[in-house]
Amino acid sequence: MQGTTGKDHVSHTRHARNGDVRLAFEDLGGAGGDPLLLVMGLGASRFWWPAGFVAALLDSGFHVLAFDLRDAGQSTHFTASGGGNPIVSILRGHRSPYTAEDMTDDAVAVLDAMGWNSAHVFGHSLGGQLAQRIAIRHPSRVRSLTSSSALPSALARLSCWRLAPRCPALVIASRAQARVSAC
Repeated sequence: MQGTTGKDHVSHTRHARNGDVRLAFEDLGGAGGDPLLLVMGLGASRFWWPAGFVAALLDSGFHVLAFDLRDAGQSTHFTASGGGNPIVSILRGHRSPYTAEDMTDDAVAVLDAMGWNSAHVFGHSLGGQLAQRIAIRHPSRVRSLTSSSALPSALARLSCWRLAPRCPALVIASRAQARVSAC
């Protein structure tokens, strides 16, 4: 299957590793631009990013990378007996074989495989929650954060506010939240 691509770009799947998990990712173009990692929602592959959206990001000067989460696309899939997809696991009364923190670390493994020390991170749906967790768990790796169609991550459990001074994206988010709360 041919992935979403930018102008004059040929799709090429590469893989990163986080422990035993193999993560499929694709460089969508824009080499030399500001690095941008796209994180899609639960169960959706990297091919779901609309071509027009990717083209707009490339035209804006970003070097765009998309990857498949665990249990999606061409990344490692967990068997039903091991729990599999977290939502399916819950519905079946099983415990998921991995956590949101594992999925967060998967994204960082993809950054490492690309040789990127940091990137702008755009996440949609569950990918938006994971993007938030990347900023909380690995603040030096996030240049900016965009969370689309996602609920706030479990911020209190992660004690993120003590990390906010190290991550400008969290400072901006906390100031925006304070303005909303004051209304």
